[in-house]
Amino acid sequence: SRHDVVKKHAVLLGSSIPKDTTGPLDLNILAMLLLEGEYVEARLEAETLLRREGATEEYLHFFYHNFVQILGNVLKKQDISYAAFSEMEPQILPPAFDSQQSLCLWATSMIDRLIQCRKETKAATEVKNYIDNHLDGKLTRELLAQKVYLNPDYLNRLFKQETGMGFQDYLTMLRINRAKELLRSTNLSISEVCYQVGYQDIRTFNRVFKRVAALRPGEFKKLYGTSGGPVR
Repeated sequence: SRHDVVKKHAVLLGSSIPKDTTGPLDLNILAMLLLEGEYVEARLEAETLLRREGATEEYLHFFYHNFVQILGNVLKKQDISYAAFSEMEPQILPPAFDSQQSLCLWATSMIDRLIQCRKETKAATEVKNYIDNHLDGKLTRELLAQKVYLNPDYLNRLFKQETGMGFQDYLTMLRINRAKELLRSTNLSISEVCYQVGYQDIRTFNRVFKRVAALRPGEFKKLYGTSGGPVR
């Protein structure tokens, strides 16, 4: 039940819970919704809490400090890096406490950023899966961006957030790693491996492989392949 879930995710809200004219401030439902990824409902709950009549400065401070604590727990649970979360405006900075409206705008913008982060993570996962299943085909930023309805440049920035490298570097890493696996564990020729990992030109494949692995494909196969030496 929702009551059980709220108890499970209840947060420590301090020894003194402020009250306004409508009763005590309870952030447990908001915390539960955020931790469970119910961001749209959480946004409505935050708006409800911050649009109470008669909210004092103590009430607003209490909301802010505990909301930041909840937000940190959400980022950890959802495996969202602080860098990725704070890249876009607004940053996690104290808003002006003299206005309920400013605090409400700040809190809801934080939740909107969580929604955006979830969309980005989903898009990155979809692209990674597509690359992995179509490594032998022609893959471009434009093609993949189209599949997840993103701008190609934005997709590249997203890849840097998610993997620490741009799209082309990520694709090269995957192709060379797959080539190493094939060279180690199969008797495929260098040309066959080249085509299976998406390269149409053997010279380009040789050049890129040596740049990444510090060996030519043939040298790698002799050292580590099933018929040319120890498999590592």
